[in-house]
Amino acid sequence: MNQNRTQKIEVFTMKTLTVILFTILTTVTTFGQTMINENSYLENEDGKEISYVDFVKKMDTGKYTMTALQNESKEVIGYRLKPLKPIKNTPNRTNNSKIEIGEVVELDIIYHKHILVPVTFNSKNESEEAWMIFDTGTFVPIIITDEQFKTRLEKIESVEINGFKISNPITGSYGLPDIIRQYNDTYSNEIGNKLNGKKIVGIMGYQLLKDYLISIDLSKDKIYLRNQLTVEKSISTNTIYKVNYRDDLQNIWLPVTINNVEGLAHLDTGYPFTWVEKSIIKNEVERFTIDRLDVFKQIDIEYKMTQQSQNYSNLPFQLIANIGNNLLSHFVLTIDSVNKQLLFELIKNNKN
Repeated sequence: MNQNRTQKIEVFTMKTLTVILFTILTTVTTFGQTMINENSYLENEDGKEISYVDFVKKMDTGKYTMTALQNESKEVIGYRLKPLKPIKNTPNRTNNSKIEIGEVVELDIIYHKHILVPVTFNSKNESEEAWMIFDTGTFVPIIITDEQFKTRLEKIESVEINGFKISNPITGSYGLPDIIRQYNDTYSNEIGNKLNGKKIVGIMGYQLLKDYLISIDLSKDKIYLRNQLTVEKSISTNTIYKVNYRDDLQNIWLPVTINNVEGLAHLDTGYPFTWVEKSIIKNEVERFTIDRLDVFKQIDIEYKMTQQSQNYSNLPFQLIANIGNNLLSHFVLTIDSVNKQLLFELIKNNKN
């Protein structure tokens, strides 16, 4: 039973990126992957059948998500366009917690395949605690997929993480909330004692914290926040590898070389594993370099070979990998969104 449950979690479950990358038309279950292609049955927002080309064009506008169509047996038979709700509230940065130069704010997390962050949501009449998945692959700061939880809160006035307060966070929508419910059910069984009876209700994008230097240390179950003006040596006294990144579509894309093939990789803390594009990287991974950082020589992880090129065909560059948590767990990763720079500090004697 445990082996089957592990296999279900570890099978490739490429999460839907419709909220972060509207050129991607991928949907996920915990048992495998279903790709939308020219042969898929697709409908527009009115329920009328629509061609694959027109479906993709509408998704590319960023104004739609998609919802799965099921038959009586709950089998997915197609997909329908669903207009995204407009974002009404805007961030009020002047009310955010301030971090002085040299100060370090520690945020406790749980690293269990995903990065789980304990968040207190404050509305006008009440506060409620829940867990969110921290996801650098999501450009919307807060996405609540649990509709009952969202209804109870009404308008979110602020959120707090271990007492660190951010006012008026931007909220958005996510196409397939069933994925988050599946994670909630699975993780409640596996680490329920750590969740303290609180549910996983959605996704928190790194954009919520982009006013600060964000350091992620999965080996210690910590996220550290610092003032953007903090000097480098106050972050670490050990070797730091600096990597400049692109922020197209408000995501993080960093330069990599895999088996002498150059391209970009997507930084995705919302995905447990690291995959490599097998239509471009023909052989088993023998060398994986992030800019000048030769990862393969220093860590040992499993790279999942998969074909995703059709989902990223509209990107203005060649995507050859998606960097997930199994690789990031070997580093303390700092995101400097002002300078568009990543700082990698290798964790010595890492047991992951």
